[in-house]
Amino acid sequence: MRPRRLQAALARQLNTMTDIETPTETPEPPRCPWCGTRLNATASVCPACGRAVGQAPPDVDIGGWLNASWRLFADNVASAILFPLVAYVPSVPFLIAGYLAFVVLGALLWSALHGHHGPGFAVVVLVLSTVLGTAFLAFFALVLPALEAGVYAAFLRGIRSGKLTSADLVAGFHNWWACTWVSWVLGMATLVSLLFTPVLIGFPMLYGVRTLRWLTLFRIVDRRTGGVEALAFAWEVLHGRLWMTMLFTFLMSLLTAAGAAGLGIGILITAPLGIGALAAGYHALSLKHRPGAKS
Repeated sequence: MRPRRLQAALARQLNTMTDIETPTETPEPPRCPWCGTRLNATASVCPACGRAVGQAPPDVDIGGWLNASWRLFADNVASAILFPLVAYVPSVPFLIAGYLAFVVLGALLWSALHGHHGPGFAVVVLVLSTVLGTAFLAFFALVLPALEAGVYAAFLRGIRSGKLTSADLVAGFHNWWACTWVSWVLGMATLVSLLFTPVLIGFPMLYGVRTLRWLTLFRIVDRRTGGVEALAFAWEVLHGRLWMTMLFTFLMSLLTAAGAAGLGIGILITAPLGIGALAAGYHALSLKHRPGAKS
């Protein structure tokens, strides 16, 4: 009888188990192929960018990225103008210090060494030029990369959420070392490429390095990755779309330079527009680079 009772108990247990519903994974909601906004399953037009969901955007959508940047600027005019100043206004006193160190004080030192002043004056000038020059180099080497990366982080969140948040401006200091050494290395590569600008290869080298730099800095503040991993991401993203992405970087440089022409007031508009377009470009390219995403 015991085997029969055991069989009956097992049968009841199996019946109970078959009544339990197997949990299913909730599929990820679809995204707009143009701007990456999450959509309803039945949406045919993206509510964020207004484009048809069924149409695939070009791989490097320069017009679409500028359009996304303009919408962000129009909705956050004050913040869009002020945030880039966080990175660049602190540079002004250090630029002045660098000018004094390398030009004015250098000329005074030359004068002192040639007997126009006493030896004590030469020592004072040398010490002052060294201090100011060190402050100039320290700021641009140790502080500016993280400040710039923080501005990138703010605009990236703005592209994704539609709102610029000041708390993101310190994001670069969360990965300070990665932002700093990447800027050092690619800054040196930029100087090397400038040496070749009289030759045909110098121009594409310059904008190839600049493209690699902004993609890498965006990746660092977006995923808080190390510099090597972010560089690898940027390198992979550029595979198959290098020339169009370099063209985009060149056009954004022209946009910023156009704003700096004249009295330079226009840069208050063109600088945030350029940074916003870079953020939109990174966002779109990172979506294409996701595991399982089709490039």
